[in-house]
Amino acid sequence: IVSTVDKKGKEIVEKSDKEMDKTPMTVLINENSASASEILAGAFKDRKRAKIVGKTSFGKGIVQKLFPLDDGSGVKITISEYFTPNKTKIHKIGVKPDIEVEDKSENGALDIENLDKDTQFNKALDTLLEEIKG
Repeated sequence: IVSTVDKKGKEIVEKSDKEMDKTPMTVLINENSASASEILAGAFKDRKRAKIVGKTSFGKGIVQKLFPLDDGSGVKITISEYFTPNKTKIHKIGVKPDIEVEDKSENGALDIENLDKDTQFNKALDTLLEEIKG
């Protein structure tokens, strides 16, 4: 699913313990998709498990740890970096969608009341329906 590599080159690989099912799936991302959502989208993309639709994600692909200090403050240190199953870097790059679609909404948020006008959502839905039809 994902691997992390620290500054010494130590790699930790996380794998799924379940067989991949065949349920058709499309994942919608945009420039506000970050961290865990990017890891998941990257894993689905690399494994060709789902089509990724939208805009390139934010690019938050590092692991940070907070170390508390005696005076009550703390320091946050980057301890490793995330990579997709194909070893693709996420940090400061993001996950590029399989199908790029410009977001034409006013604030970049999914408007449940007006889904018929959301270009990204509709392209994701059309892509999913094409996959279902085979």
